Amino acid sequence: MGIHQIVIPLATIATAVAGSLVTGANMAWYATIGKPSWTPSGMVISLVWTTLFTLAAAAALLAYEKTAGATRRTVMSVFAFNAALNAGWSWIFFGFHQIGWAVAEALLLGSSVAALIVLLRRPAPLAAWLLSPYLAWTLFAAYLNYIVWSLNT
Repeated sequence: MGIHQIVIPLATIATAVAGSLVTGANMAWYATIGKPSWTPSGMVISLVWTTLFTLAAAAALLAYEKTAGATRRTVMSVFAFNAALNAGWSWIFFGFHQIGWAVAEALLLGSSVAALIVLLRRPAPLAAWLLSPYLAWTLFAAYLNYIVWSLNT
């Protein structure tokens, strides 16, 4: 068992916890803002993110095992950047109530997922496929975030 098999799952859990701490603490505020009728329920969002974090961790493990050298360093750096963006969105949206800035951050988050898919398509195609639902969800979430911003400005 390599150290990456411990570090990657722990980093994934830390990312989820970092985002959920501020999200849970600001649900009262979230309940007061305008949202479209098609906004997923909290339960759906929780289930989706649990699934996506699991898929992303599996993709990161595969990516680590299928890459080496400079490629591995690049891919793992983009995964780390993605994790920071993922947790950061929660802090921008829920913590600082900056809905407009969260839209921009969500687009950057989606771009980082797309970059991972492109980087992994040859050395670890399964990892790239595992990230596809994450890309789809982040694009949906960015659009939802934009609509929420539009309804509240």
